[in-house]
This record gives sequence, C-alpha cells and structure tokens, in this order.
Amino acid sequence: MQPVDRHFVVGYDPGGNGRHGLAVLQVQQQRGLWVASHIVALKALPDAQAVIACAEACIGSGTLVATGIDTLTAWSGGPSGWRQADLWLRERYPAVKNSVASPNSLFGSMSIGGGLLLHWLSQRQDHGGVVTEAHPGFATTPCARSCTRGPNMLSTASAPRAGAGFFRRWGWVCLTRRVPRTQTTASTP
Repeated sequence: MQPVDRHFVVGYDPGGNGRHGLAVLQVQQQRGLWVASHIVALKALPDAQAVIACAEACIGSGTLVATGIDTLTAWSGGPSGWRQADLWLRERYPAVKNSVASPNSLFGSMSIGGGLLLHWLSQRQDHGGVVTEAHPGFATTPCARSCTRGPNMLSTASAPRAGAGFFRRWGWVCLTRRVPRTQTTASTP
C-alpha cells in the first residue's frame, strides 16, 4: 500500500475517441510551493472511465493537491452560453481567440468526460484539492512560452508520443522544471 503522505497533481484533457489525455505528477512542497518530483503517468486513454481508473491506481491512498481539467466548471444562460471569463480571454489574448469557443459549440467529450471526472473528484476525501478549469490553447501565449525555458526543462519530444501534445498543451512543462530528463517516461500503474 502506498503511504498517505504522497501528494499529486492531475491534469485531464477529454479528447474523445481514445484520445483522453491524463497527466499525473507526484509533487512535494519546497519553500511553500508544490513542485513536481516526477511524472507518474502521462498517457492517452480510451475514455473517461479509463482515466479515472488510471488516476486512482496512480494516486492510491495519496492526496490530490490540485486538478486541472479542460472542461466547463461554470455555466451561463446567456446567448450561446458565453461566459464573461471566456469573453475576457478572447479579448485579452487575440492570438488564441479562436481556441475559446462558446460553451454551446463545444464537443460532448469535453463536457461529459470532464463532468465525470468532476463527479469522481467530489467523491474523494480530498475532493481533488484545488480544482481548476484548464485551457490548453493558452500554451501558445507568450506567458506559457516563457515558462518553457531553462536548462533543466523536460523536453516534450522525449515524452511518450501519445501524451506529448497533451503534455505541452497543458503547460505541465512549467510544473516539471526540476525533473531530470531520465524520468520522462510514464510508469504504468
């Protein structure tokens, strides 16, 4: 059995049709910040149930401190379901404006797979830690690009092929600054 003092961060990109991206990182506190110690899983899975099963197996009795999901965590009854945050993102970051769509135009996998993961998190004792709505399109912004520089950065080219795009899009590169290159392959639970 895994010790309880293990802490994790999970990222989920519900891509549909065998392309559900999952990243599980083990983290530790350094100077009051959670810093990735190694990648536990980085893979594409067939569906949301496989994502939940894999995440459970990776985390075991450990604690989730944060979860990022590319899904809707809030809704709006306005025209096309537009949310104020989405409109602000489109205006503030014109380079990725087209990646911020109205909720009414989104694919079902995002809302259904994301909703299933949110439900699973609500049933966990740690409730998934800090749960945030992640937006993969913002990995192309200047802020995200500046985060990927540095001598000890994990190269997405060395990540498993199925998860490499997911890894880069989610911005996990920023979280894994201190992960040695020899630890880039994901373990299977």
